[in-house]
Formats: sequence, C-alpha cells, structure tokens
Amino acid sequence: MRRHALFLAVTLPLSAQGLPWDIPHRGALIYQRQTTAYDFDVGQSRMRPEWFVRRGDEGGHEWRYLACARGRVPAGVEQATFADQDWLLGKTGFGTEVGKDATQRSPWTTHELVLRTKIDLGRRKPKMAMFLVDHDDGLRIWWNGKLVVGDDGYGRNRSYVVAGDALDAWQRGDNLLVVQCSQIGGTQYLDLGLCFFHTLPAGVKDGPGLQQAITAERGAADKIRGDLFGAFRPPPLLLQGELGKDQDQVRLPPGDLRELAWWAATDLSKGATGGTMNRTATRLLRLGDLQLKGKVAAIDAEGWQTLELTVRSQDLDLLDDSKRFVDRWIRPYVWVRLRWQARHPPARRTARRQGPRRRIHDEAARHVPARQGRQGAGRHHRARRDLAPACGPRRPGRGVPRRRCQGARTRLRAAARPTG
Repeated sequence: MRRHALFLAVTLPLSAQGLPWDIPHRGALIYQRQTTAYDFDVGQSRMRPEWFVRRGDEGGHEWRYLACARGRVPAGVEQATFADQDWLLGKTGFGTEVGKDATQRSPWTTHELVLRTKIDLGRRKPKMAMFLVDHDDGLRIWWNGKLVVGDDGYGRNRSYVVAGDALDAWQRGDNLLVVQCSQIGGTQYLDLGLCFFHTLPAGVKDGPGLQQAITAERGAADKIRGDLFGAFRPPPLLLQGELGKDQDQVRLPPGDLRELAWWAATDLSKGATGGTMNRTATRLLRLGDLQLKGKVAAIDAEGWQTLELTVRSQDLDLLDDSKRFVDRWIRPYVWVRLRWQARHPPARRTARRQGPRRRIHDEAARHVPARQGRQGAGRHHRARRDLAPACGPRRPGRGVPRRRCQGARTRLRAAARPTG
C-alpha cells in the first residue's frame, strides 16, 4: 500500500468562484510524500482460489496466540487436546511495527510466537491447498496435528503448497491450525493466509506444478506494475510554471496513476459553488490519454467538497504531435485501457487558517480494474489498493493513514505548510 502526506497552501478568496493557488513567483510549494509499497494481484486467476484464512492486508484472521521466550513453547501445542483458553486473542499480522505498518495488528517482540485457531474448512476436500505467508524467521505449520510446513528461512509472500498425502490432514468441518514462528535476529513479523484450489489449470498435477503456475501469475502482476509505474516519479513540488493562466489548476498532466487523484483534487477552478469537471490527462505511461469527467459539488456546511468522477481511456489526441509521430512513438506503447468509477468519490476539504492561507484535505478510493489490451491479449488484471495517491483526514500528530473498506480506501490529511 502506498501512503502519502501532502502539505499544500492555497488562497481561497470568498468573493471569487476560482480558488487560485498562492505559489511564490520565484519558488515552489513543497509537499511531503511518504511511500511504502503498491499491492497487485491477478484479477481473474485460472485457479480461482477459495480463501479461508485472510491475511493482514485483507482484514486479518483472529487467532489465540502465545508470545514467549526461546525454549518456552509448551509441549503438545499442536495437539487438539491442548488447552489454549488462557492465551490472548489477536488478528494477523504480528510484528514490532503495530501502529506504523497497516498490515500489523498484534504485537510480537519475543523470541517465539505460537498461533492456534479452529476454523470450518467446508465439506469439500480441495485438490490442493496453499499457505501464503510472510515470516521472519523460521516457520512451522501443523494441520490437525500433522506438520505440513517447515521452513527455517524467511521472507514475504512465500507460498507453501499442500498436496498429495499431506492433504489428508484436512477433515470436514472444524480444523485445527497451529503456527509457530521463531525470531533469531533482526526484523520479525508473521502474517499468513490459507486458500483452497478446487480446480487446477490444465497440466498442473502436483505441488511443484501449482507453484510454477502461481509464480507465472505473479510474474504477470509484476509486469503490470512495471508497465503502469515507471522508475521515475515526479518530485513533490508544485511550481508556478505548472499552473494554468488562472492559477487555479495544475495544467501539466500527472506522471502516472500515482499522481492522478492528487492532480484532480488540486483543480480549484470550480471554486466553492462547484460545477462540472472535464479534463484530460494526456500521455500517461502505458495508459495513453485518460478522461476525467464528472461534477464537483458545492462546499457543504462542514467544508467538504465531493468530486464525482469517472476515469476512462480515450482515443489518443494528436495535441501538437503529427499523426505519424503518434502512430510510431506513442500508440504502440499504450497497452492498458482503463475505466474506473470510484465507489467512494474523491473529496476535498478547505478550512480557514491564520492569514490568507487555507488547508486542503483530499481523499480518494482506489479500486481500478485494468485490461491489458496489447495485441489482443485478453487477460484481466486488477491493481488493488493504491493505484493513485490521495489525501484525506488523519488523526492529529499521526503520519500514517487509516485504511477503510478492506483496503480499498485510504485517508490522509494534507495540512497547509507553504515553503519558498
């Protein structure tokens, strides 16, 4: 997930419809932007996994857990008869960054961590199962008392396929899962999910074959990431020369999808009474030209102004280029067509501060289905959770956002802080 905190300063004259930006003629506004990671998956997997245990970025799963010193794990902890009623309850993920990492919900600072849960895994035995785990360090997983995963390594997004005789651990109805993670040194964390595969792609007959298919799908998602987000990202500056003639909107298009919501929210041309918005972001990496169309509501009693926008791909505009140039150097590199209507429309909020400056808050939800359309390729991909940056309210004194709606919505605050 990407996190952003933008520090902006604007002048909002009440007597005028437009709300021009107050940027020094020989300087710039500098806003702060903190980034962690984007999250992608393949939208239509050929294997259609059924998830029973959710990871931290999907809300987490509640476990009974024991955090203890090295060598103090109770004997028989993997057995169904073990009494864990005095253990604490907590949701994944576990680690030392609770409050800083949005995927960590329960603290773990000791050498050993043991999790136990009983969960109904249905009435239908899967053809294969997979644990998707972030662990640092060593990992052990017991399924109804049977050891099905043992790995002394560490890493994120590590997949462990359970197939063949190991899958005999499954039983109808309630199943016991026990997980142990050991800390040797350095970073420590634990997060895991469990999914079943009831159908398999053609040619997949065993665990290694499934692992290879999963790796291929991850590679497709990584390719989309590389296609949509270039190595260069514009610096966090807002310059006088980037504004239009009325100084109320950024005339230059965003560098890529990471800046799209910010670009729309900084358009102050409709002012306090709102109006229609129809703008085109041109020449985005792998996306070509995008049309942003909708309406901006009037500022309400609490200072919020909602932007109801639809974003979609449109035919390439020649602009100042020749048709020959566009056909040769631009059109072949537009691989993805996009249509997005936010389930939670972007919104911004203005509030008076000392002097002429005001504070602007933005918020936007990102859930953007994208179709890779190069040379007729029909595979669909879904880029989740942070395809575009946004800002919105945060708790005072906190530098990280709250996540809402199972990660489809991120809110941050943008506090005014002009710099010369």
